[in-house]
Amino acid sequence: MCCTAENCPAVAIDLAAPSTSYCSNDITVPSQLTANVMGGAGTGTGTWSGPGIINPVDGTFDPQAANLGVITYSYMEGPCMYNEVIDITIFESPTANFIASSPICEGDVITITFDGTAEASANFNWDFDGADVISGSGVGPYELSWSNGGQKTLALSIEQNGCPSNAFTANVQVDTPLDVPNISCSSTTNSITYDWTAIAGAVEYIVNGMPQAGTSFTATGLNQGETFTIQVVAGGNGACGNSFNDETCVASNCPPVAIDLPAVNNICLDASAAPFNLTANVSGGAGGGTGIWSGPGITNPIMVLSILMILVFRLVTMSLLTNIVKDFVAIIIP
Repeated sequence: MCCTAENCPAVAIDLAAPSTSYCSNDITVPSQLTANVMGGAGTGTGTWSGPGIINPVDGTFDPQAANLGVITYSYMEGPCMYNEVIDITIFESPTANFIASSPICEGDVITITFDGTAEASANFNWDFDGADVISGSGVGPYELSWSNGGQKTLALSIEQNGCPSNAFTANVQVDTPLDVPNISCSSTTNSITYDWTAIAGAVEYIVNGMPQAGTSFTATGLNQGETFTIQVVAGGNGACGNSFNDETCVASNCPPVAIDLPAVNNICLDASAAPFNLTANVSGGAGGGTGIWSGPGITNPIMVLSILMILVFRLVTMSLLTNIVKDFVAIIIP
């Protein structure tokens, strides 16, 4: 038997693809790879092999079926085999996702934690809808706070190796604290009625530890001049909880009364000093009250002042008995 060695002709193969890199989340259709064979007799045949090749004859390539790897084109002409390769890379696309607590109260601090897939070197594009960023960068975690209420929409998108992620959003409800009860009161001589304005968002009111229907509470069985304190709690079911306020009032139904005591000139304590009458001007009220004088030198509590004593400085008090309203006049005796 006789064998003859044949020389293989020089052949060059040029491979081309629509793209040599893809993202794993690309919406693509199979593409066509091409091989340009130069040299030889041109009578050979070629086949494709490697990850993503779904037709080895015509070089149909499906990126969705591929992974990182090398595509090979094998050309055979006679007994001679020629191979050429092309690198096609499939980059893993990042996934945007994060965890955020909701609802929260104005001013509360929450932590935003990344819960997707991405390399630490990826470009993270966060949108925190006007939050104050207390801490955090890149992948996070982040500490955030809002100074105003409402629904906040947080968003994240990521770019990694030229591949974008999905767009991910999440809502955080920021509740506004309930207003503090603004309490006013009115009274009689034995009762006090407390009123407050209805508070938006309140689901109940509690007065001194007991549920209270409406926005009014009356304390009864009091004595004239007795004080009474209530605490009104506005109950809320939001993240901010309750608000409360205290108010103290006096059981009294006395009208406003003013007493004016005209000033008295200085008096010399000598032989000419004699008793004289003080005057009191009362304004307000019904006018049916009675008044008495008290203090050093008063000899007639109805109206008369006696100064027959050795004094340098004295205060004389005029009391209007009906309303217990007092005023003072200074009597100076050099």
